[in-house]
Amino acid sequence: MENTTNPGVKPGEPEISRCCNISTAHISPETNNLLLESIENQEELPIFLPKKVDGEIYGFIFLITGYDDVELSSTPADLCACLEYAANLNCDMLMLDCDSPVVDDLPTYAWP
Repeated sequence: MENTTNPGVKPGEPEISRCCNISTAHISPETNNLLLESIENQEELPIFLPKKVDGEIYGFIFLITGYDDVELSSTPADLCACLEYAANLNCDMLMLDCDSPVVDDLPTYAWP
């Protein structure tokens, strides 16, 4: 069967996605807390998963593909800027990680 969403992918082969990895410094501590609270409360925000190491959350992974269809009006502006940044780089995912690089094109926020 022909892959109509990505014609460059041969039948029986996986489609490889792009992920933009940037620092959690590009979201405010308040947005970080909102994301942590939404995990605890199982609330809906843009589709994301916590990035865990040894049970501790060190960042978040967001699905970018189709995020235009998600209601973002209640999503913090700093997070929207990160999602848009990744989307403009034609990425399918965004990973916010404390060990990922700080980029020049996005603001940073002071963390305690």
